[in-house]
Amino acid sequence: MSLVQRIKFKLFRLFLNESILGGLTVLLPLAIMLFFFGWLIQTIGEWISPLAHLFDGYGIPIFVSDIVVILLIIVSCSVVGHFVRTRFGSWLYKTLETRLLKALPGYRSLKEIVEMILRKDAAPFKGEVARVWLYGKATPTWTIALITSRHVDGSYTAFVPTAPSPASGVIYHLPSDQVELLPGISMDQAFKVIVACGAGSSSLFENSAPSTISSTS
Repeated sequence: MSLVQRIKFKLFRLFLNESILGGLTVLLPLAIMLFFFGWLIQTIGEWISPLAHLFDGYGIPIFVSDIVVILLIIVSCSVVGHFVRTRFGSWLYKTLETRLLKALPGYRSLKEIVEMILRKDAAPFKGEVARVWLYGKATPTWTIALITSRHVDGSYTAFVPTAPSPASGVIYHLPSDQVELLPGISMDQAFKVIVACGAGSSSLFENSAPSTISSTS
């Protein structure tokens, strides 16, 4: 390959990297988002379509019927939510969940993910968010963890959640030099990143300043 051909090839590769791939980087997430919302709207439409057609005999336009059905679904969710807060409703729900729902494959993980997304108080554990080096700082691999206990010798108990279900994980007992607290990150923020399998972690960690760890009894 001659020098001129090599230069043309490099320019062509540069064009691919900076123009075409750069455009895909911008447009592909938008396309995926539009596809997801289109699929979601279509799925919801298919779900409520049989109910919406119940109003056909009253001469109500189909879009009004869809709105009525959506409002009925919202009201139903509200009624169920208030019902499970009562003593009898709570007992009935827990009994049903223990004896039936938890036996369904994937139910527990799906419930944890939904609760993490919708409820700020749904974190299954309490603790301080930290960055931990499981194999010592000489090894640059680190992970996010929750400090669940501090010990008199200055060491820490850290819970490292798994993704996408942060209710399960591994417990480590680490010396203080392998732990860096991140007070700028709340548990809610940390668990949302875990549920998203790490998506959004870049902006989360670049804005969080570590704190100096002091041993407490």
